[in-house]
Amino acid sequence: MKTGASLVSEPISKYRSNPEFDARLIRAIREYADKNGCAPTTKTAGADILQIQAKVSRAFFMAARKRSDEINFRILNRIILKFLNVWENFGESVFQEHLEFELSYLAKNGLRTEYKHELDFINRDEGLPPVSEYLVSPSNLSSDLLFAVFDDALMKPVWDKCGDVRLSEHGCYVMPAQDNELIRFRVNTMFLDVATQTKRLECANNITMNYLMLRAVALQDGTLRLEHDICVAGGITKENLIATAKRFVQAPMAAIKEFASGLVI
Repeated sequence: MKTGASLVSEPISKYRSNPEFDARLIRAIREYADKNGCAPTTKTAGADILQIQAKVSRAFFMAARKRSDEINFRILNRIILKFLNVWENFGESVFQEHLEFELSYLAKNGLRTEYKHELDFINRDEGLPPVSEYLVSPSNLSSDLLFAVFDDALMKPVWDKCGDVRLSEHGCYVMPAQDNELIRFRVNTMFLDVATQTKRLECANNITMNYLMLRAVALQDGTLRLEHDICVAGGITKENLIATAKRFVQAPMAAIKEFASGLVI
């Protein structure tokens, strides 16, 4: 049976931009597993640990949310550890089948009793802050939190008249979206009258196809909207959020220069 293979069907999320935290998480999981005689061992690559952690936590969080249930981070850790063991000992096919089976059970019956035990991989003796202090998740995501994060990062957030957070130097809006499952970055600009509908659609398509971080939409009112979403199910670090924001704010101007020159204001 194939074990220890790579999850090539789902590459590690491009949103993981904090190598230091990822390395610390891998180390903490491995240390816990070593002390308790379970997987993951060295048979499972660090990249696969991160992928399984992201995939399982998002899947269980989304399934629980559909039932209006809540799963905290420490319970997710317990579930992640189980699936790391399934992955290493039985392989990718069994891992996927078992994940689908457990999600179906959760949808019908709620979380299994055996999963309702908290586990924290991070050693508090290291002096790390509580999870809520360094992770952004659906449970604490708000416009106020986003403002505070970017204010601490000296990115000059301001409140607009609608109560949205805008990074003033870049004209970029940042907001919770889709019932707090996403953080959305948005930049709007306007097409010039000389830009025909065909040109507008071509522009939006070219930007979306050539810029990984941008989803471009030509709206009926003449707006060119450029967006990027981060999924926060399972939690992302504030450092990750800031790093993604700094990458995003550079993309719109580059994309407009390449594909919308002479078409927008």
